[in-house]
Amino acid sequence: MGRNFLPIEASEINLKTLTKRQRSALAVIPFSEETLKSCAMTHVLVADIGLSIINIRKLVRENLFWKNYSNDLWMRLQEFATRTETARWRLIRKTPVENSFSKTPNEQEALVGDDLIPSTRQVVNMMILHFLATGERLFDKEVYVRTCDVDQGSLYVTVGDFSKIGFLITKTVGDVLGKDQVGVASSKVS
Repeated sequence: MGRNFLPIEASEINLKTLTKRQRSALAVIPFSEETLKSCAMTHVLVADIGLSIINIRKLVRENLFWKNYSNDLWMRLQEFATRTETARWRLIRKTPVENSFSKTPNEQEALVGDDLIPSTRQVVNMMILHFLATGERLFDKEVYVRTCDVDQGSLYVTVGDFSKIGFLITKTVGDVLGKDQVGVASSKVS
């Protein structure tokens, strides 16, 4: 997987030391060798220790998250930003699903097929660790990916536009972002 493999050490160096439980959960990579080979150029294999977006934000450099008071306030009030998950290996696509722009959520879900649409937390974790390991900004230049999360107003949450001032986590409101800017994220099922 080359640059697209983010081992346990990437999380420990950049986020925090793992607990015994997290280490145990990450002891075995659950994807077949065939799956890893077929995804080597399109996905990032990441040791996800399960931290919330709020906690990740506290641990990494300030310029990775786009700063805006109203957006920060909105995000702190959302369940998806405070959610933690069990540590596990994730295989997340590093570009939007092909042909997923200018589509409705239902049309995007059909394009994902047997894969899953990952949570905002999973995509953010992958983006940050990949950037810190390689310097590559995924979902840059006004490109966003829709995640499986919705905010309190039932609007889909998107992540993207990763520039030198950071990336943006926002909601898709009508055409505010423009449908041609919002693709869909995907991850392999283990």
